Amino acid sequence: MKKFIAAPFGNYIKTKNTISVSGSWTIEKRTGRIIQIAKTLRYTKRGWVNKIGLRNPGLNIGLVKHKEDEVFSIAGIERNDWRIFAEKFQKILILKSICHVQTLMNIT
Repeated sequence: MKKFIAAPFGNYIKTKNTISVSGSWTIEKRTGRIIQIAKTLRYTKRGWVNKIGLRNPGLNIGLVKHKEDEVFSIAGIERNDWRIFAEKFQKILILKSICHVQTLMNIT
């Protein structure tokens, strides 16, 4: 059975027995990840705790870095973020469907 490795560790730990969670990705970039990790990542009796604050280079960079076998975690910050996510992912699904159909047509 595979285990999930949550962010931030999922961004770095990738093994055949785990499913990495990358992110969490926001629409706009949120800088300062390394400083926040150094300031807030702590081990406690209950496990690792972080207060990184969703620092990431933004959704567009996350989509480029994403690998098919990872969980792509997203986080809405602003009111319209979920609408933007929905529109962006709908376009991606349509493009993937078109590419899949084109691949099938080239095979036959």
